[in-house]
This record gives sequence, structure tokens and C-alpha cells, in this order.
Amino acid sequence: LARRVAAAGHPFAVLFKEPGDPVLADRLRAIRASAGIEQIDHDDMRAAIRWLRKGRVLGIVMDQEPRRTAEGVVAPLFGHATMTHVGPFRLARMSGAPLLTFFCRAAGRGRYRARLEALAGSDAVDPEVAVAEDAARFNARLEAAVRASPEHWMWMYRRWARIDRRARTGQPADAGLSDEAGLPER
Repeated sequence: LARRVAAAGHPFAVLFKEPGDPVLADRLRAIRASAGIEQIDHDDMRAAIRWLRKGRVLGIVMDQEPRRTAEGVVAPLFGHATMTHVGPFRLARMSGAPLLTFFCRAAGRGRYRARLEALAGSDAVDPEVAVAEDAARFNARLEAAVRASPEHWMWMYRRWARIDRRARTGQPADAGLSDEAGLPER
């Protein structure tokens, strides 16, 4: 998607986290640069907002657990309480940019069928309630896409590790998250 959007003349950037392997980091930078894809560090939200306010496209991978609880909320995914990033929802609210989801399926050798859809944002007045509702809505869409084509979803880490640690200690999935992350009680 990024390559096609950039090739069509639409400025495209990805929000990225530098990999620990410097060789891989250099390779990814070179691949993106050769396709005309800009890169914005995942910790540079001001740059991301500036980019979006100019009407440009920003790609963000959303199926990973946030590093810090302040970066997420607990929302259901596959019947499990799941820490879910809220940065994209906050960016959309701050910049006025629309939220879109993108999923693709293989459709033959070297070909893919893509689905790009708007994700309606919450109407809640309280911004923290709104991003929690957005996260739940996103997770429902992600779950539906994975259930439709599980063979197209690669997930190689323990997605519920933080939540599982809470369960082992007898805490509810969202216990203490309000205090840790400055999130409202639900």
C-alpha cells in the first residue's frame, strides 16, 4: 500500500520504531527511501501531527502491544482483555485526519487484494473515553479480518503477556491501569 500510494504522488510516511539490529534498520530505511516513503519516529508525535495536518497519509502498524500503559487502553480482542495502542486515535483527533484500516489477502502469485475502509471515530466528548471506544472499534475490525483470513496474519510474540501477568497475580485485566496511565476508571 505505502509503495502504491507514494508512487501515485501522495506523500506517505510510516510511524516506525528503530529495530535493535542496525543492519536491519539500515535495510528498512533504504527500502522505504527507494519507494519514496518517509519515516517518522514513533516517539515524535509533533512530526506526525504536522504530517497529518498537511493532508498526508501516515501508516501505523496497530497489532502490537504498547510499550507503556500510558500509550494504550484495555479493549477486547478475541475475547481477551488486550492492551491496545491509542496513539493513532489521539493523532486523528488532534490533526483532524480520518482513520482508515487496511487489510490485504494474497490473491495469487505476487498479487494481493486490499481492503481500505474508514473507521468511524467515537462521538464521546471526553477524549479518553473516545479513544477507548475507538480502540474497541478497531480491535473488532482487526479480529474480523483475522478470522476471515487467519493464514494472512503473522504474530510472533506473546500479545497478552502483560494482561496474563495481571491474571496470574489475581488482578483484573485493567487493574491499576487508570493510575499507571492516567486513564479514567471504566
